Amino acid sequence: MMHEPIELIREEEKTILVEYMLTPDLFEAYGLKVIDIVPKRGIYRIETDQGFKCLKKMKSGRKDIYFTHEAIEHLSQNGFNKVSRIRRTLEGDLFLTYGDDTYFMMDWIDGRECDYENPIELDIAVKTLTELHNASKGFITKHGDEDRNQLGKWPEIFKRRCDELMIMKEMAEKKQEKIQFDEVFLKHADYYYEDALAAYEGLKSFDYEGLVKKAKDEKGFCHNDYAYHNILISYDHQDVAVLDFEYCIFDLRINDIASLVHRNLKKCFWDIDRAEYILNRYHQWSSLSDDELKGIYVYLKFPMDFWRIANQFYLENKRWRDETYIGKIIDKSEWRELREDFLQDFKEMTGM
Repeated sequence: MMHEPIELIREEEKTILVEYMLTPDLFEAYGLKVIDIVPKRGIYRIETDQGFKCLKKMKSGRKDIYFTHEAIEHLSQNGFNKVSRIRRTLEGDLFLTYGDDTYFMMDWIDGRECDYENPIELDIAVKTLTELHNASKGFITKHGDEDRNQLGKWPEIFKRRCDELMIMKEMAEKKQEKIQFDEVFLKHADYYYEDALAAYEGLKSFDYEGLVKKAKDEKGFCHNDYAYHNILISYDHQDVAVLDFEYCIFDLRINDIASLVHRNLKKCFWDIDRAEYILNRYHQWSSLSDDELKGIYVYLKFPMDFWRIANQFYLENKRWRDETYIGKIIDKSEWRELREDFLQDFKEMTGM
């Protein structure tokens, strides 16, 4: 049986792991005898007398675990078995409350994280995403709420994030003692605000409401965190598994598609060929409409990375070192010219 190598834990993951309450009572609830415990990407890999398990502390409310469970079971029932299902406790519960914390457990899946630089693995990731989207159709949940449904909400979300950029700019300008992060942010804030506004206005350039209606009729959902580390591939490329459905939502499938393109662009200096390859391969297995391509352009036009790191610094107050924040915003800002060229190439590629 193959196992993944132990990796260095990122700073943001350490703050998660130290809050876990790992006690014998927790594992006894699952009827497991623990042999070893190893930290891995904000979770714990547990070696037990019944094989390797994944223990995860819930980040959101308990109602979300029911939605996640239903989504995973729906995919499995529709023939998409590339998932790890939630393991119930001996009493049949989907999660375990210990003190103020809530945990759930799944079987550990062996493999390694998808490498987007490997064309074979990128191809697997794209095809798997089309299969996931197709299998998600017809999903009806008893535990959904408005936070899990973003259909029709892109205008509201884009507008709010535009406003947040201006709020954060005002916060930075008012600081008496500015650090390098503030200076870099202020240098680029107006430029990216204009891009954000253009993306918001761009929602009128395609039939967004028509896509929303179609999605509501199909009742499919998005993974909403289709990152390389949530796609495990066997070393012989014969098996693949998709992890972490905690953020899955009702939304247009182009949310996942555009996100996959965006995650790749950061690894290839915003190369239009990479985007074209992903979209062509997805289209081969599940055709994309002109409106969907325009929607993907609008998604990519919004300066997501710049907004996100600023939001984490000014509004969320994530507990990272200043050096971590500074390195991230400098990295995001350096893509400015490459990103401009890419967006122009994308418009030409799609005939917009």
